[in-house]
Amino acid sequence: MQACCFVARKSAIGELRFIEGMLFEDNHFFVSLLLEKKRKVAILHEKLYKRRLRSGSIMFSSKTKHHYDSMNRMVRELSKLSFFALKPPERSAIKEEIVGNALGDLHFVSSLVGASINLRRRNITAMWHVARHVSPRLFAPKRLLLALVPELYSLKAEARLHR
Repeated sequence: MQACCFVARKSAIGELRFIEGMLFEDNHFFVSLLLEKKRKVAILHEKLYKRRLRSGSIMFSSKTKHHYDSMNRMVRELSKLSFFALKPPERSAIKEEIVGNALGDLHFVSSLVGASINLRRRNITAMWHVARHVSPRLFAPKRLLLALVPELYSLKAEARLHR
């Protein structure tokens, strides 16, 4: 998600704030904004701004340990959210999907940073955390393999190039 793609009333935001010192803080902010409280949402199909992509943006920069630490924190912060705006049948499935995607992003970033033993351990710790707080299904064999051997992401990308 991107902060620049949303417009919200100040009354809807209330006390919600971006998390200080965390990269990708807009992801947590907007999941909180849209899924913590029941709100009416409207979609406008109008161009309200012109987006500018900067070369120094975190989207284009090399991934560092700070990126990994931010992703790890985001996984934990997302797993704390109630997703109260959703009805119970959808709530757990959508929370599992969003937190599961963030967990996959964490493992992918660890492959870009250079997965040391410590990062591999932290990948497993993050998996265990979401399995306990979100869904045991997130502690799946494929996820476990990617947490332990995140280099498999680069092999997957390389295999796509040779098709």
